[in-house]
Amino acid sequence: FGATTVDIGAAGAGVLSTVPVNSYAVFDGTSMATPHVAGAIGLYASVHSTVQSAASIRAAILNSAVPTTSLNGKVATNGRLNVYNAIRSSNFIYLDKSVYRSNGLVTMTVSHAAANTSATVVNTVTVQISSTTESSPLNVTLTETGVNTGVFTGTAQLAPGAAIPDSLLQVVHADAIIAVYPSLGLIDRAVVDDFPPVISNVLATAASSTADITWDTDEPADELVRYGTSPGSLTQSTSSAALRSAHSLKITGLSPSTVYFYQVQSTDEAGNIAVSQIESFTTQSAPDILFVDDDNGAADEQFFDYALLANQVAYDTWNVAALGFSPTAADLASYKMVIWNTGYDFSSAILPADEAAISAYLDNGGRIYISGQDVFWSGVSANFQTSYLKVADYFDDLVTYDHTETGIAGHPIGRNLSLTATLPPSFNSFFVDELLPTPDAEGFLLHNDPSGFYPFSSVSYRGDYDNGGFGMVFTTLPFESISPIDVAPNDSATVMRRIIEYLIGPLPGTIDIELPVYGLNQAPLITVRDSAPNVDYFAVDTTTVEVYSSSELTPITVVLTETDVDSGIFTGTFQLGPAPVDPADSILQVVKDSICDTAMLPASSVD
Repeated sequence: FGATTVDIGAAGAGVLSTVPVNSYAVFDGTSMATPHVAGAIGLYASVHSTVQSAASIRAAILNSAVPTTSLNGKVATNGRLNVYNAIRSSNFIYLDKSVYRSNGLVTMTVSHAAANTSATVVNTVTVQISSTTESSPLNVTLTETGVNTGVFTGTAQLAPGAAIPDSLLQVVHADAIIAVYPSLGLIDRAVVDDFPPVISNVLATAASSTADITWDTDEPADELVRYGTSPGSLTQSTSSAALRSAHSLKITGLSPSTVYFYQVQSTDEAGNIAVSQIESFTTQSAPDILFVDDDNGAADEQFFDYALLANQVAYDTWNVAALGFSPTAADLASYKMVIWNTGYDFSSAILPADEAAISAYLDNGGRIYISGQDVFWSGVSANFQTSYLKVADYFDDLVTYDHTETGIAGHPIGRNLSLTATLPPSFNSFFVDELLPTPDAEGFLLHNDPSGFYPFSSVSYRGDYDNGGFGMVFTTLPFESISPIDVAPNDSATVMRRIIEYLIGPLPGTIDIELPVYGLNQAPLITVRDSAPNVDYFAVDTTTVEVYSSSELTPITVVLTETDVDSGIFTGTFQLGPAPVDPADSILQVVKDSICDTAMLPASSVD
């Protein structure tokens, strides 16, 4: 507080405010009071037909403060914000729109406290309104909105055509409309628009369960897409009231491999409607995995993208912050596995609607990996905690520093792991929890903090898959903290591969030749990532690949060695040499512009 440093008080206790993902919550403090003042300034400025200076707005807001005993001597005005007083104590004329159709109704508002000549009865004022077509103004009576308000409203009906002596204001397309309050010389303007927007460049970009519909209009207009599986029954829709010229709407909840028909519509500010012809798109087949990026808009999806792409896994992404809503159970049902990341979000990690969607998905045999250090801090129901996250008990925020997590021996994910957990750049701090798994689940990562009561940071569960049981992996160690460059198996790609294979079974192996171009006598490096040849978890394994070229079509066999115990990554080299072909040597003969190719044996067949 400070009577010389704080100007005015404003509502700041028990204020309903917005929170991420289309929701609301009640907050207190100056973070709530300040937006009230900012909003009041915007509202005050918006009702004036002329630009208001910062000084005039400041004076209007402060001079209209309501004296408040609790603020006496604590703020310069000794009072609190009252935007109604600020507006009614200023003088302006205001048209309810800036654009009208030629048959529209113009609503005019005048604020003039001095015209409130009686404190006991409703008063009136007169406004003159004219157009380019009808330049002789009509006199319109505006009536006070209530006794002693000093604010007056009234309407004028527009009509298309040439000027005639009646009570209507004649206009044509592109006319200017001018409203004048003669008593103070106040003016506001609008225009007439009878032409609908012109729609162009309509395009649909479809994924497996979503489609982005884009189009352009030659003037600002709103957005509407109608769609359905029959061109004669476009019964579903999505829309936005925002006026813009470049339009984009996302349709969600679509079925994979399905033909959809759609039509776009845009309405300009005057109410003119444009509708496109009916178009169609076909959704893609669904990949096995959906990645739900639910970290409040942070850019940490890069950690998941890297690990998934390193394993050459196809997946869809659902960006909750970009879309404005989370997937439903129906959205999740198209996927064999869901990865749901809440990142550093500590206020809305798993919302009740998310719980319902995840629970229904798992009840139908789904498989899910949830990563989030503040899922419990944010809050989940007791049933969701024990029945779906498989956590019997926990304590929040045990580990708040960089540390090493150790995997449980013999666990399909945790075996031989020693993970260096480093705080991700977008996180302010670690808040890793200590967990007690339910009796039917397993902990697989140890947080290694000696002060903890429970040893685990992460749990896993596999139900009876043959009879519709679900699978679940939950890490309060953020996946983003696992290094992408540490030696396997302690890298993020290997951990992700193990989680996926734990939940939905073996992934196909991947194979890569290090460089795209080699000289005639070089030794290319081959890297294979494959769990199948990793048969001994306590020793280095080997696997075999075949290599051939367009010059030597008979393949040579190359033995690859595992990079480390239980890494599942195998590397090796082979020698190139110039033609002619010698089938007795172990050199792959090539000539300029030869093409080399590889095939893995026998576990996979990736070319």
